[in-house]
Amino acid sequence: MITEAVLAPPATKTWLVVGDLVKVLVDRNDTNGDYVAFETITNPGGGMPILHTHPSQETFYILEGQHEIYRQDEAGNKIAVQASPGSVVHVPSNAPHGYANTDSKQGKMIMIMDGVGKMDDFFAEIGIPVEDLNNLPTPDGPPDMEWLVGVCTRYGMTFVETPLA
Repeated sequence: MITEAVLAPPATKTWLVVGDLVKVLVDRNDTNGDYVAFETITNPGGGMPILHTHPSQETFYILEGQHEIYRQDEAGNKIAVQASPGSVVHVPSNAPHGYANTDSKQGKMIMIMDGVGKMDDFFAEIGIPVEDLNNLPTPDGPPDMEWLVGVCTRYGMTFVETPLA
């Protein structure tokens, strides 16, 4: 039962996560650990196209741009679901999936994930904090894949496809 409705405060946590800008819209602490909502901005060609799994269910709501949400068919083949503004794609817990911005301009989507996987903690650990949206931080170089895979493993994430080195 809802006892009180509260307008979510403006995003206070924003990270640059392997090229994507991820802003917390609704914090897991505000939902008794049930879910978290993020706004994600991807550059053309950006996203996480590598098939992976994690304990959290994930729902993508596309706001801007053209995206592909990847999944596996019954034979284990990677297939793409076309997602344009207004599209909603739900990914069950531990289902292989990925996503990419296939547009020539930035894309924007809302990602809602249940609290099981603590994905807000995951993004905070692997992302670079953003203090000023008009002056984004610059990564020192490509991510250390051994470290990144280790962090993913701690959060229950597995790769169905081999991440690029």
